[in-house]
Amino acid sequence: MKKLLFILLFPLLVLPQEKYSKNSHVEISVQNKRSKYKIEYIFKDHFERTLSISLVFKRDELDNAIAKFGIPSSMFDTYSKTKEVLLKREQILSDGLYKKEGKKLVIDRNTVVSYYRPYFKHLAKDLIKLLKRNKEDTRLNRIEIAMKFVQDIPYGIPDESYGEKYDDGCFAPPEVLVEGYGDCDSKTYLFICILSHMINPNDIIFIHGDNHLLSAVRSNKVSAGKYFTYKEKKYYLCETAGPGRPKFGKKNSSLGRCTLYPLNIKL
Repeated sequence: MKKLLFILLFPLLVLPQEKYSKNSHVEISVQNKRSKYKIEYIFKDHFERTLSISLVFKRDELDNAIAKFGIPSSMFDTYSKTKEVLLKREQILSDGLYKKEGKKLVIDRNTVVSYYRPYFKHLAKDLIKLLKRNKEDTRLNRIEIAMKFVQDIPYGIPDESYGEKYDDGCFAPPEVLVEGYGDCDSKTYLFICILSHMINPNDIIFIHGDNHLLSAVRSNKVSAGKYFTYKEKKYYLCETAGPGRPKFGKKNSSLGRCTLYPLNIKL
């Protein structure tokens, strides 16, 4: 019997043009082979070299991990504030990687990164190997190559789900690779999951601007660029939304009013 092979074609074929953009040098495809996802990805590093990365994930395991992200839409309905109900709601939020922040139900940033980062440990090692092969393994180059890996993933806006499950219109980090595209939020979580294996995760913070999410990394060696001061240390921007490829610390557009959040990995 012939093996069944299902190839997920580029989202360009299914997404409206205004919602999707891809750099011409980029190629990304997903092969769904029975029990595995095999992702083939071609991108350019910060030296403009074309690189090819192959990733393999156990399909059922990854599908279950992706399905964990999000909460029932019913969580936004009115409810009785009894102890039993409040405890049940708290558990539902925790199970879906959400939390209550003031009066809002929001993605639990640190829990999302903590839960999904193990899936990207091998990828982080592969990126470091690419740098070591060319004797370029520095902290700055680790940041830059991780940025380019994520920036080159096609930019697209996921549909915001208002069905049984709510996910803020954000993909789970591995879902970005399976779907072959992502928006600023989705790609920021993916970037941090990768980079947290390549540098000290305590050097990473979240930057929440006006309708935008990105990250920043502590550095004393960037001579010029956009940075925020957090606890008396400079954190330079990592704009990974793409398809633009700004360098570490560079940002062309205004972020508006920003809120800073530390990254706290939960073990």
